[in-house]
Amino acid sequence: MKKMNAKELLRLIPKKYSDLQTEASLIRVFLEQNGLSHSAAGTMLSELQEKVVPEICRLLHAKTSLTLPFLKSVLEEMVDLQERGKNGVVFTPDYIADYILEHTIASPCPPNARVIDPACGSGSFLLPAAEYLHRISGKPMREIISEHLYGIDISGDQTRRTKVLLTLLTLLTDGTADGLSFHIATADSLACSWTDLFGCPDFDYIAGNPPYLNTHAISKKDTERLKKDFPTTRRGTFNLFYAFIEQSLRFLSERGALGFIVPNNYLSISSAEELRRLLNERRAVSMVIDFGENLVFEPVRTYSSLLFLNRRENHTIAYSMLEKSDDLPAALRCTVPCHTDAEHLNPAGWKFLSETERRNIKRIEEAGQSIGNQIKIGVATLRDNVYFLDGFDPQAGLFYKERGNLRYWIEPGAVRAIDKISEISDEAAMPGERKHILFPYTGEPDHKMPYRILEEEQLAFKFPLCYQYLIDCRPVLAARDKGKPNPVAWYAYGRSQGLNCRGPKLLFPMFSRRPKFLPEPDGEILFCNGYAITQGGRYPLEVLAKILNSDVMEYYISRVSYCLKGDYKCYQKKYLRNFSIPEFSESEIRFLLSESSDETINAFLFQKYRLLPE
Repeated sequence: MKKMNAKELLRLIPKKYSDLQTEASLIRVFLEQNGLSHSAAGTMLSELQEKVVPEICRLLHAKTSLTLPFLKSVLEEMVDLQERGKNGVVFTPDYIADYILEHTIASPCPPNARVIDPACGSGSFLLPAAEYLHRISGKPMREIISEHLYGIDISGDQTRRTKVLLTLLTLLTDGTADGLSFHIATADSLACSWTDLFGCPDFDYIAGNPPYLNTHAISKKDTERLKKDFPTTRRGTFNLFYAFIEQSLRFLSERGALGFIVPNNYLSISSAEELRRLLNERRAVSMVIDFGENLVFEPVRTYSSLLFLNRRENHTIAYSMLEKSDDLPAALRCTVPCHTDAEHLNPAGWKFLSETERRNIKRIEEAGQSIGNQIKIGVATLRDNVYFLDGFDPQAGLFYKERGNLRYWIEPGAVRAIDKISEISDEAAMPGERKHILFPYTGEPDHKMPYRILEEEQLAFKFPLCYQYLIDCRPVLAARDKGKPNPVAWYAYGRSQGLNCRGPKLLFPMFSRRPKFLPEPDGEILFCNGYAITQGGRYPLEVLAKILNSDVMEYYISRVSYCLKGDYKCYQKKYLRNFSIPEFSESEIRFLLSESSDETINAFLFQKYRLLPE
């Protein structure tokens, strides 16, 4: 019999049958293939038997052999894409659930312990929790499920499937489901009291994979309610899992522990600052496992972490960052966390550093004058597809823009060269990769007077071709910024930032594997999609380029910023602004200007910054 996955199996079942008919038939075949008695299955499964379809059963018997883990994956696959998107559903791999449970539930477990998954889905955590408690306690499965396990989910289909799978687990383990009862509720975990729902004051162990939903996927009414009820959601574009963490802490017992898998961006993004502040104030964090650029839910591009909390006022936090691995379960099992003082975590952004790393970062930031005031942001049109031109025709002596079936001509006087930093491969390629942008501004090339918008009459008189093109694009430009009128002019760039960042500069992208500070000597060339370091400090840009492209910057950014897939680090201003430039003597400046060996420069700078070896 050919082995197939859940998706392949479901494709074989005729679409004329409902999900409930398919589910009932899967259960019937599972019972028959595993030699389990229908009569011992209990009321829960008996109610589904009238939905069984013989055709589906014959097909399943011929095509597959159903184990409980495979049946669970098939039931998960039956959740349609619309519901997954609406409710933020992402199914948890077994090895993740096992790791979380083993590091959350104490062994031996207290005799009356209550374990809850507040977003239980179809039992990704409750099934392995039942097996784990059975293994460490020796109690019958029906006693564990009836007395120790609790679950909540907003979907009635999901809570039904959880009960089905727990019933089948009981049958496999105990031989009968007689006496089995459930504490599995269909409800919104964030809109109810768990105490009122189940009649118990708190829970000893909370484990799960809360839904990941940003505000754009949540109704306005629910967003307002969440912001009212949960302080962690009141800042910026929050994620729903912030509220799940806050709500879980409300119902966690004094002796309890929590383990969740959540996106790792909460460690640094500004919208999660109130969540970090809450966890800091309560000293609730006991361990964080960051998966870095590993994708736990591949192909879903969510970068994940494991978060472990308790109510014991932790003074140290265990932390581990997993290297890129082709065997993630093994990498997780083998990881050895280091420890950091909880008092060092800043609500503005968490960085888990060793004492040596912390001292080195401090030395880099206090070596001299910081570069924050020299960092500038590029121009922002808010409609690049209007302003960026397609090319230059040397015969006509004009630039042009293709729009629909029309070619518009643009006078060279209304155009400027621009470096689109995100598309520059390296310094040598910069001239060939330079683009051109429509520029309805006027100003002198001596850098002393700022650019100012051309009055509409001037624009129409000096550059009639350009003006006609802009007139035709006016409806598109009017839709910028949610339709707000542009206070400068309807044809002006969407933002004034970067317009007057003139003079030689170092350009750098927001994301890069290595430091990539590229000299742009032409002060009249605009830039976008990145940042610039302007002349203004004590040292020539050539010296700054040597320092900023060094291993000192690599060391610094890898510890104060965050990493994306492909080992790309974020070089936003907020991560770079405290990087400082030491005092250099005249001879040291001459050395930096003349030395071409990266290895020699790095050794010199490590010594200059007095960095400690690790």
